[in-house]
Amino acid sequence: MRKSVLLIKLVFFNVYLFILYGMYMNQRKDYMWAFIREQKYVG
Repeated sequence: MRKSVLLIKLVFFNVYLFILYGMYMNQRKDYMWAFIREQKYVG
């Protein structure tokens, strides 16, 4: 029983990290697009 609880915690932790990583990458993508757009306007 203890093993299954540990496994569930591990799965939830992985999902949590994955969501955080996804949010981080989305933010970076937005920054990149803003940067590209500004370059286009300036150029």
